[in-house]
Amino acid sequence: MKNSMKRVLSILLAAAMLLGMSVTSFAAENPDAGESQAILRGPAKPITNVSLEQKKWNGAEKRYYFMIREDGIGPGTVTFDNTKLVEYDREPLYKGFDRTEVVGWEIYYKSPRVYSAGTYRFAASFVSQGKVWSLKEDLHVTEDMLQ
Repeated sequence: MKNSMKRVLSILLAAAMLLGMSVTSFAAENPDAGESQAILRGPAKPITNVSLEQKKWNGAEKRYYFMIREDGIGPGTVTFDNTKLVEYDREPLYKGFDRTEVVGWEIYYKSPRVYSAGTYRFAASFVSQGKVWSLKEDLHVTEDMLQ
């Protein structure tokens, strides 16, 4: 009885060790290390302008890259041919030389890969204090661009 109890206990301990080693642990990131992040202090600045600053075709990847400048701060939705795009990068726009107050963003998006020639609709909509800021543009992809 005593030996069987030791076996059961040793099997349980071995199983617990295996489960413990298989669990991935995550450490909290140190905010003081590396690049500093923009910190918003106080109420968000209302949007005063939204513009499509860059639109580039990448022939190797067969996709468009976009940069939207948002003067002010507000939530937005960006689509490419009715497919919602997710930003892949965001750079803050600062006020003054001390670079402490964020007054807007440069937001970067990329379209899905384009497989066929045609006209694709780029649309963006940002909301601030009840006002909607919209961008719309038709983008033409030719057979030569897909070569």
